[in-house]
Order: sequence, then structure tokens, then C-alpha cells
Amino acid sequence: YRVFQTQYKKPDSLWIEGGALYFQGSGEGKSLTIMPLTGAVRYDRPANEVITLYVYGGLVYNFVLGNTGASTADQAKATGFAPAIGGGVFIQTGPNWYIRLNLGLDNFAMGLALRF
Repeated sequence: YRVFQTQYKKPDSLWIEGGALYFQGSGEGKSLTIMPLTGAVRYDRPANEVITLYVYGGLVYNFVLGNTGASTADQAKATGFAPAIGGGVFIQTGPNWYIRLNLGLDNFAMGLALRF
């Protein structure tokens, strides 16, 4: 969806995106398995033909799937809503293939994305 920039070959865009992760955190003899579910709105702004910058905002809900040695209070701290706010860059590496670098309150990540 074009938002502000309409004169360029690659227009700006507004996206609704969701995601699910799975990870295990441990420390002090405790271990929690967590699955965060994320919903966010992302605004993309192409810098040139290869690089697209973006910002996003939304919410993350953390589900605790399992634990070892963690108290009920530890599980309660890890469960619930948190903000998903940040930004990043898509770097095009081939037709519809991108490296995605993400820097936000909810995660720091690098991955490979296929856009279609």
C-alpha cells in the first residue's frame, strides 16, 4: 500500500505483519521455554534500488511453554504483553531475496527474507 512516496519506481509501503518465535532462556539453575507471538505495523521507505529502511510498532505476547526449576513468579514475569518497537533494513541480494536486519525493543535479529 503506497503511503507518501509515489513518484519513485519503488514506493513506500505500509504492512501488517505477524510472527512467532521459539527459544529457551536459562540462568541460575532455571530454564524457561518461551514462544513470543508478535503483531505489528511496519512502514517501509526505499533508500535506493537495493536498500529499504523500515520502522515498526506493535505488541508481543510471551507464552511460557515449559520450565525447569523456575518458580510460578518467574513464569508470571515472563508471560504477558510487551511492546514491539524498532527499525531495520532490508538489503536486496537477488530477485525477491533480502537480508533483513532488525533492531528493536522486542529483538535484535538478522535473517533471510523472501518477498512476494
